[in-house]
Amino acid sequence: MKANNLTPREEDLLNFIITFKKTNQFAPTVTEMCRGINTKSRTHICYMMENLKKKGYISYKEKTSRSIIVNKFLI
Repeated sequence: MKANNLTPREEDLLNFIITFKKTNQFAPTVTEMCRGINTKSRTHICYMMENLKKKGYISYKEKTSRSIIVNKFLI
């Protein structure tokens, strides 16, 4: 499903976070997100997370593990 203001990789990451949270009842770590969308760059994940936060799709407590809250779902 395509959201107009998300890049394909941001969309992949958001879908991974949503699926992971539904399956495990808690949010993924950065390392799990790297594996989930097949990237080795933790920096890239952090960059995409900040973009998702700025666009209003997620929120989280900084410096707190597994604190991602999904605010908007892809329709």
